[in-house]
Amino acid sequence: MLLWAAALVGLPIGGLYSQPTCADPRAAVSSSPEDEYAWIALGRCLLSAGLLEDAIEALRQAVQVAPGNIQTYDELGIAYVRAGLLREAWELYRRVQDHGLATGVHQALAEEYLNAGEWEKAEIELRHTIALRHYDRSTLDLCRDLALRYLAMGNRTAAKSLLTLVFDLRPEDQRTLEALQGLLFEEGAHDEAEALQLRYLIHQYETRYAIASAQLRRERIETRIRLAELYVKLGRLEAAARVLEDAIEINGDVDVPAAVRARLLLASVYCRLGRSEQARRQWERVVQLEPSNQEAREQVGRPEGERCP
Repeated sequence: MLLWAAALVGLPIGGLYSQPTCADPRAAVSSSPEDEYAWIALGRCLLSAGLLEDAIEALRQAVQVAPGNIQTYDELGIAYVRAGLLREAWELYRRVQDHGLATGVHQALAEEYLNAGEWEKAEIELRHTIALRHYDRSTLDLCRDLALRYLAMGNRTAAKSLLTLVFDLRPEDQRTLEALQGLLFEEGAHDEAEALQLRYLIHQYETRYAIASAQLRRERIETRIRLAELYVKLGRLEAAARVLEDAIEINGDVDVPAAVRARLLLASVYCRLGRSEQARRQWERVVQLEPSNQEAREQVGRPEGERCP
């Protein structure tokens, strides 16, 4: 019999479980000490009873019994959060995230913490819910509302971090956009604020205004080129490359002037990323589309090692 099971049947090991709380779960682990779910049930019971240290020990035992069962880590993480052991909780949460365990318990905890005014703990649970990809619209609403509370209290750093998280997941949220842009404008980050506006417009084009028209296609392309230009200015080259590749795909080289602009800029970005072969292909395509384009002709005519200084 395991030492922990011996403790549960009344042996004086370290004084643990001296109280007769959770008698049925204790009996279950005593009879089945290798059953991780019995330990989880005991841990949950002790957690509900407010016996945090004992709950943590029981859930640690669940992890020891079944190290391959990610639910044991998740349950222990919940106990850590309740006990205020945030660093320990994050270590476990990383393991849970790697396994992609879907659970709604963290959002439920977040709502409890919000009602109790424990905002930092609520934020941890909300972020964990999102990390596990088990979030929905209500989760993002809670994150946004918490960010606005932070903002009202003057905690701009926490507000900005949460607002950025929400906008990345839901760029159509106008309240999030306006609050985040307000912070960026106050910081003097006007290019970042404009980039957010363009991302918002792109999402609108692809959803609300998803109609087949030449005018709309032109706006979709031009908005992406402008966003890529901002990304280049901000040094976000990988993001710029992705946006330009998207613009080129949407265009299909139908609008030749837009295609030339996008491809020349993409070639420049590829050069800065060290992708000289991909840059060469862009210049060659520009020459096909616009044979008189001097920049592309010069680049194609250079020796391979000199195309991307």
